[in-house]
Amino acid sequence: MKKIHLICVMSCLWTISVCGLTFGEDIAVREAPKNMSKAAVDLRAEIRGLFEARTRLMRSYIVSAMNDTKEAAAEKDELIRNANDLGGSIQPYYGYLAKNIMAGLLKKDVVITGDVIRAARSKKAKDIDRAKKKWYANAYLLAGFFALARNQSMGDLTDMLYKHLDLTWGEIQAIVDKDEAKSLEYFGEDSSHMVMFSEVLADGIVRQFPEKFKL
Repeated sequence: MKKIHLICVMSCLWTISVCGLTFGEDIAVREAPKNMSKAAVDLRAEIRGLFEARTRLMRSYIVSAMNDTKEAAAEKDELIRNANDLGGSIQPYYGYLAKNIMAGLLKKDVVITGDVIRAARSKKAKDIDRAKKKWYANAYLLAGFFALARNQSMGDLTDMLYKHLDLTWGEIQAIVDKDEAKSLEYFGEDSSHMVMFSEVLADGIVRQFPEKFKL
């Protein structure tokens, strides 16, 4: 089943690429132009806001799931809705198929995060290793998808998503260790990191579709 899922995702990515998108080369991600149009500023704000909400929701979900409270299910549902909203944010540029792929991969991340949390609670090394491997494999697929914006770097995006997971794991581990201060420290760093990541994604769209973002 895992191989079938991977093949399906990569086939969809290939379909999008032949429709006019290509994977970005491993070049340094360029900084956003200093003078941005209102449309570009609005896009940045939209995607940043959605990722900020996702980071806050994920924090709440992690804390609830780690403590096995009834709120966890509702917070997971909120994360799924947020994944749909994030997919919708790119639909005007890449279409319906791309929207569904992005939302699907983000939803998969939520599900796997639940697996990681359960493994962390069990403190079984094999379960933790298995769950984290699935986590990073899905992040790699996300990086490949986001790199479809021509001016994005697959290498940079992979590094950024892996760092996000490293920070999230640190947050989870700190909760296991009952170190509230350390957990919040990881959360704060991840929040800033995901703001930067959201702006990288938005700026890639702006560069790829300059006619839509003229001053």
